[in-house]
Amino acid sequence: MQTQAPAEPILPFTDALSDDDLDATNTGVVIGRQPATLHIRGWLASHSVRAMALFELLACGRRVMPFGYLPGDPYGSYIGYLTPTETSSLASRLEGLQAPEMHEAEAEHQAFLRHQSLESEHSKRMIDEVAPIHAGAFLDAVRIAAQQRLGLICSIG
Repeated sequence: MQTQAPAEPILPFTDALSDDDLDATNTGVVIGRQPATLHIRGWLASHSVRAMALFELLACGRRVMPFGYLPGDPYGSYIGYLTPTETSSLASRLEGLQAPEMHEAEAEHQAFLRHQSLESEHSKRMIDEVAPIHAGAFLDAVRIAAQQRLGLICSIG
């Protein structure tokens, strides 16, 4: 039995970036800390359950990192990721969706905080029902990554 050589040579993984290059490429989009991610999650759920589920894989710790995440490891600050295919799927679910106006989202968040202690338990809004302040940056990041056929990774901290 004779085997044929693969059509393309298998290349070993190499990290082309030196430590000096890390600052130049270490850019990202801030989508906020825990309350802000819950706002985005709830906002996405009102538009598409699939978009919300993909967001949870990215930013809510719903999947194990593929490179052996353990707290305290160098990669311990990463909470989730989307593959290029998942990013494309998320972008298609978000097509045509407009982010809430920043000033309206900020006013809604402040009103939520003020009324949290004043309202009765039965009439309180859930934190997921507050318009997200960082939705525009999130939408832009997803659309750009999908256009470039990239995945996304989310870090915390």
